[in-house]
Amino acid sequence: MTSEIETRYRAILETLLSAIASFNPLNGAKLFLFNLATPLEQAFIAPINRLPPEVLTHIFFHSLENNAYDLGTKGPPVFRRFPKISISPGGSSDPMVLAQVCMLWRAIALSTPLLWSQFSIYCSRKQQIIPILKAWLERSSDLPLTFTFFESLDGLLAKQRGPHHPTYGDPYQPAYNPLTTEVVSLLLEHSHRWKSVDFRFSRQLSHVLINMPEGRLPILESASIESRDAVTLPCPPRDGLPQLEKVWKTMYSSPRFTSGKWEIDYLEATPSLLILPWSRLTTADLSMTIKNLFKVLRECQNLTTLRFVDPYAVCHHEHLNWMLKQATGLPLTHKPNLPDLPVTLPFLQKLHLTTEESADTMFQKLTLPALTSLSIKQNWAWKSEPDPTEFLEFLNRSGCQLEKYFYNISGAPISEK
Repeated sequence: MTSEIETRYRAILETLLSAIASFNPLNGAKLFLFNLATPLEQAFIAPINRLPPEVLTHIFFHSLENNAYDLGTKGPPVFRRFPKISISPGGSSDPMVLAQVCMLWRAIALSTPLLWSQFSIYCSRKQQIIPILKAWLERSSDLPLTFTFFESLDGLLAKQRGPHHPTYGDPYQPAYNPLTTEVVSLLLEHSHRWKSVDFRFSRQLSHVLINMPEGRLPILESASIESRDAVTLPCPPRDGLPQLEKVWKTMYSSPRFTSGKWEIDYLEATPSLLILPWSRLTTADLSMTIKNLFKVLRECQNLTTLRFVDPYAVCHHEHLNWMLKQATGLPLTHKPNLPDLPVTLPFLQKLHLTTEESADTMFQKLTLPALTSLSIKQNWAWKSEPDPTEFLEFLNRSGCQLEKYFYNISGAPISEK
């Protein structure tokens, strides 16, 4: 059978060469060629099937890389499309899909660990997540891992409340998903391969992660930990903060740790500010008061990318003040006392700011000679107008070559001048 296909294939190629030699747009040479071939032979002739496996591997990888996490950070990944077979980080490209195209693509996809080294886990009541995760971990071989873990409590009710409990029978969500322990335990078996991790717990941290000893993360470069009530749960307040600090200290123990994203209640706790390795950071995503930001910026001399969110730009002031008091145990003053001299960050190239008022105050206190990209989102336009002179003075003082500049002002309109 194979020899017959090869014979017909050579005959078709000879016909093609002959048609090209005497090509006339009116003679329909291409149509004639494909009419000679059966569907199987047409697939065999297709240019994509004549590419070397190494080239296909690169194409597969870049298609996944360009579409990774393309659903953003607000929802589960590709589960909406493939709820039972995939933990791909992107919705429009998935190695599981590549493996279903044909035998050749399946063989290449399953034998290329790089395609399986990134994934997103949406931990809900779907028990089949464990065999899927085991398959991805096995297919990724010994390569470094980049993953996001989402915990969901949807549909879960606490069963600990007995019939004599005052609120027995009322809807109630537990503090964690029972499946979380099993998933995190499986991930910890491969902690020596963690390169970039993002944990998003619905309420409480996983006790398995809390008890992870230091020294288990030799190649970890980036980490993010979200736990909605890590500081205020369990009661009394702040009992969860030492646990969160313990997990972060384990992350910091990695000799390659240079990037992270931190919650405001963690950053506003004084011990957290002291133990965070500011001088090692090259990328930081911070939500904290402007006052505390400028306390630590002088230590961040290696930063290349900074994303900063002023909590007053995204939270109700009374609720924020209460939350910060719970985290710090101290009263909060809204207006910051900024340093007299500007803070210089010699290597910072990208700066993303989300502010309540204009960014003029920050421009006055920053010198960024390497800045190439600046993005600002001001959420309350009616509070203050940006002053162009402050921005020009900042540019002149920094001497930077700005290539990208974006200023988004939302809220009530301001007057035009």
